[in-house]
Amino acid sequence: ADNPVQLWEYVAKAGEEVTILVNRTSGDLNPTVQVVDIGGDVIAENDDSLAPLVFDSSLAVTFPESDTYTIEVREQGGTGDYRLWLVPGYSR
Repeated sequence: ADNPVQLWEYVAKAGEEVTILVNRTSGDLNPTVQVVDIGGDVIAENDDSLAPLVFDSSLAVTFPESDTYTIEVREQGGTGDYRLWLVPGYSR
């Protein structure tokens, strides 16, 4: 509740593939994740990876340009802690 949005920066190379996983580690948190480019455009987003069974978020991203991107983790509901994973090439 103190931090409904947390921002993480990731420096990516053009064409790089990464899977982003947001897993709740405590509480009843229902996280959502977005990847935003430097111009503020959302290039990927996910709320529930396997609703209604799993309310954690995941998405595969292929970065269009070499640049710094912002990963936004938001609370869609509930409270608690989470772990953010970036797994290179996992989406393959």
